[in-house]
Amino acid sequence: MEGGAARLLPDTRLRSSGRVRERARSIGLEGILPPNDPRGRHLLELEDGHLELRLLGSRLSPLWIDFTARSGRSLLRQVLSRSRRVVDATAGLGRDAWELAGWGAEVWMAESNPAVALLLGDALERASADPQRRELAGRLHLRAARGEEVLAELRGWAELAYLDPMFPPRRGGLPGRELQILSSLVSPSAGEELLLTCQQLGYRRVAVKRPRVAPSLPGPRPSGAIHGKQVRYDLYGF
Repeated sequence: MEGGAARLLPDTRLRSSGRVRERARSIGLEGILPPNDPRGRHLLELEDGHLELRLLGSRLSPLWIDFTARSGRSLLRQVLSRSRRVVDATAGLGRDAWELAGWGAEVWMAESNPAVALLLGDALERASADPQRRELAGRLHLRAARGEEVLAELRGWAELAYLDPMFPPRRGGLPGRELQILSSLVSPSAGEELLLTCQQLGYRRVAVKRPRVAPSLPGPRPSGAIHGKQVRYDLYGF
């Protein structure tokens, strides 16, 4: 796992401890951990053998990542098709990347937010140490960097670019716990900019995850789509 550019929202401050810094060092990501800021609303801490992120002043339970068994979602298998080398340019919590790896793909995850990248790196390290998950974890790789940078680095290697921009806010009621914490920490992903980057770099296959009834991203029109009950994957060929 390698370090890279770090990005927090302009008003985001992160609290962390020496134990967190030791864990970041052990997984090779100490260089992306921001300095401890006692004024921060977000607390990154080590609990029960894993890193977790708390939004202070809220009743939300902490956010942490654990790569477990595949869900077997056939839609992602259809998205993957014959591709076996994937760049997930908006890794987030890494669930789709884990699922794609479970279908046999080698996946590079790009995550530019340092706190989320540390959660991903911690989860990947724990999965790699588990004999039942080690083989699948070996097909996942992490770059703590902007998606555009990783897309450019791997354009001659990847067969599929996978984009999952943060969904727009739901109408009525608050979004789920994980999305509330992420949206308080991570600036919204400009999916159309990443899609344009894929086009400019000459990616032959691009898949964009969208809410089922949401419009496609501005820019080039998709050449096809795979529909599920709650989500849709727009497919592009350049």
